[in-house]
Amino acid sequence: MKKSMLISPMPHQLNDSRKPWEPSPRPSLERGGGGANSFFSSKCPKESRGCPMPMPMPMLRMLPMLLVAAMTVLASAQAFADFLYLNEGEEHVGSLNRVDPTTVYFNEVDGKAVSWPASEVSHITISKVRPGDQYSNVASLTDPLLVSILKHLPEASEFPDADYVTLYNNRNFAFQADGSVLYEKREILRIFKEPGLDMANRGRYYQIDREKFELVFAHTYAPDGRIFHLTDDAVSDESIYSSTPEYDKQRKSKFAMKKVDLGSVIDIAIRFKTIPPTALYPYLIDTVFGEREPVLRSEFAVSFPEKANMIVEKLHWNGANLPTAKEEVDPVTKVKTLSWTFREPKGFIPEQNMPSTSRVFPRILVFPASDWKTIGKEFEGALEKAAPLPALLDSFLKEIGIVESDSASTKVRKVHDAILKKIRLLPISCYDMSGVVPISTDVALQKRYGSNLARVCLMYFALKKLGIASQVGFVNYWGADEFIPQVPNMGQASYGLLKIELDGVSVYTALDNDYLPFGHLSVSFQGARAVFLKGGEFVLETLPEGGSEFNITQTSIFARLEEDGSMEVTEIRRPRGPGESGLRTLRATKEQEKQNFAEKMVKRIHPKAVMLGFAFSDLDDLQAPVALTLRYKIPDAAIQASDQLLAFKNLWVHYNSSSASLASRTWPLEYWATEETGNSILIEIPAGFKWVPWSKPYEYKCGCMEYSSSLAQKGSILLFADRFKVNRKFYDPVEGYNHYRNCLLVMSDLAKQWIILEKAASGSASIPAPSPAPSASPASSASSASSAEAGGVSMKDGRSAGVAGPATAATSEIAGASETADTDATPAMAETKTLSPTASGSSATPVTEPDQAPTAASASTSTSTSTSASTSVSTSASTSATEPFQP
Repeated sequence: MKKSMLISPMPHQLNDSRKPWEPSPRPSLERGGGGANSFFSSKCPKESRGCPMPMPMPMLRMLPMLLVAAMTVLASAQAFADFLYLNEGEEHVGSLNRVDPTTVYFNEVDGKAVSWPASEVSHITISKVRPGDQYSNVASLTDPLLVSILKHLPEASEFPDADYVTLYNNRNFAFQADGSVLYEKREILRIFKEPGLDMANRGRYYQIDREKFELVFAHTYAPDGRIFHLTDDAVSDESIYSSTPEYDKQRKSKFAMKKVDLGSVIDIAIRFKTIPPTALYPYLIDTVFGEREPVLRSEFAVSFPEKANMIVEKLHWNGANLPTAKEEVDPVTKVKTLSWTFREPKGFIPEQNMPSTSRVFPRILVFPASDWKTIGKEFEGALEKAAPLPALLDSFLKEIGIVESDSASTKVRKVHDAILKKIRLLPISCYDMSGVVPISTDVALQKRYGSNLARVCLMYFALKKLGIASQVGFVNYWGADEFIPQVPNMGQASYGLLKIELDGVSVYTALDNDYLPFGHLSVSFQGARAVFLKGGEFVLETLPEGGSEFNITQTSIFARLEEDGSMEVTEIRRPRGPGESGLRTLRATKEQEKQNFAEKMVKRIHPKAVMLGFAFSDLDDLQAPVALTLRYKIPDAAIQASDQLLAFKNLWVHYNSSSASLASRTWPLEYWATEETGNSILIEIPAGFKWVPWSKPYEYKCGCMEYSSSLAQKGSILLFADRFKVNRKFYDPVEGYNHYRNCLLVMSDLAKQWIILEKAASGSASIPAPSPAPSASPASSASSASSAEAGGVSMKDGRSAGVAGPATAATSEIAGASETADTDATPAMAETKTLSPTASGSSATPVTEPDQAPTAASASTSTSTSTSASTSVSTSASTSATEPFQP
């Protein structure tokens, strides 16, 4: 029997904005069985907020027949109510009496018989009766708590900065004698501003094999006193991973509340019942006291049998506004209840790049007592049960092409790269599976798909077959809820991880990114605390930071400036780590898409820039360095102030200090990763012009970050080099933030400076070049230019890409200043696309040129990109010089 029948459709479309795999903190901090147990807000169009659509005329003629059919099907359903909607939007709750060709007869909840002409009825919904559905106006309510709240409603003027205010929030976790948990939550909010209307559209994730979810009720109390109730036509339940049945555990229940407007109060209650948890299907209560919007009253309670061995762990338990605790034991039932109440009428004002609230606000974790050794033993057994059939594993290793003569390092890399290319990654975390029990590895080998954990297990068994030891582990995001040593509970596990010892060095891989080479971890995991199975128990370990070894981008610029202000440029970018991953996402795109991407990047350098050619290195080879070469011309790169003056900005250094705009902070600041960035820029200027030196150096150094730069002239060549290095990701709001801010202000100031060239009078003395800043040697940059000239990308007119023009005596002199070059980072360019300009200045059909091999810049000017300029490089034309302090 169906629970509801729509006589006329209502468009309750909820947009699921959740991205399970992106490296961002979970919206919920209350979870059980690995799943999030809290409402998620999903944006949806205004028309889906419960406003009924007018009934079309053909439907009106069919109304009597449809209503009779509905009555026949649902006549015996005592747990259902009827909701009748008139054309003007008025809602009536009760039961359908009868329908004739012209009239609809209806009984209100209170028994009153009413009727309307059929032409005035929009539609009727047969829906489940939920607590409170019998009330149609606020005056008839009897719940003392609700009546008290509605009588003393705060006004928007009291909270001018709030989108909504939480009037009441109650979370109650009750552990039963068998270990199962009953979780109930009620939330009452008042909406003040337009963004708060999104709270009327909710989504709820749960695990169908371990949890039973119930939407108890959802009511809207309108400002005029009317009450609107949730009906089944506004509720949907969907499977998230139905196409992969072995992983099809998670469901999402979505609903849209009715008639929610500014000033409305919404009242929502949900209930969960879980099966008893185990070590590998854990239950972890993890809650944080602190919301962005004001909270007038929040209650959090956990109850369990008095004899149960439960652990309560409190973190960040400091500050002036802490929850009030209470402990009670029922003398009859012997049930202990721990409760906390909290009030924060101001909320908090978020600051840019502030940590997750779980890292700064008062936090409580409650879980059944256990230890890492016991959990490790359980997982060891589950891991062996997931072992693949020997024949399947042998076939896979043969497919990879591993031979006995391969070294251990070569075997590991072959297995790693083969899994990335042959086993499709499913964006399914341990939370989505409600636990850490591995799926049989046979599934990955036969169906060629698997979660991150499945890939890790496959590599573990493959290496074991090859005689190479490794350790399976688990990790969580560094910026959210990394493993807490004093909380032995696998509810903290998010993704699988593998640790391998190669030549005495520990190497880690999560196999969660198809574009990262072996040994590189996503920045979300770098520096996080993880656990690894070692000797039958889980051992905690802090993962290494990325630093300049893994998060680095080198950018070399070779340009020639003409007297008319135009500039011809060859730019070579060599990212490593996040930026590398971003570029590799282009490997499967069409040539036109690659060209569009390159053109966007060029336009970001200068809006008038015209691309002349581009080239990518071999993006399929995960072990080879990645490089992107761009060749373009900028018609108005410099301003001609007169025949004697040229002025231009360093177009490849556009740092800004937006993330340090606050003079002081309340909350700490998090930087996206430890990294290194920099540029090596050589510009050939017109003959006879001299650079007017700047009056001050631009450099900064402290223990947490450092920046150095230099600009000098040697003959007709301007040499610029800079280096930005971040050694720390967490900055306290006082001393640490001041260092961060001071460094960024120096960099931002440099980016604003003009480079002024003055034409020297005939026979005048040359301007001596200033001393370069430490660790940013122009000489080393010049050697890069010389190397690139010797073996760089050929330009259309046959000139070298090194200095975008004929080699001069000055160029040779500069090149002789240093003979060291970072040859290890030299990428083999696949091909260079040369675009012939049309008469209008646009690009024409690409022409393939022979392979070239531009030489990388000196190691002293190694560089890196920011998160925003690297991880989204496939869809964004961001540059390596983009603000390096956006996390």
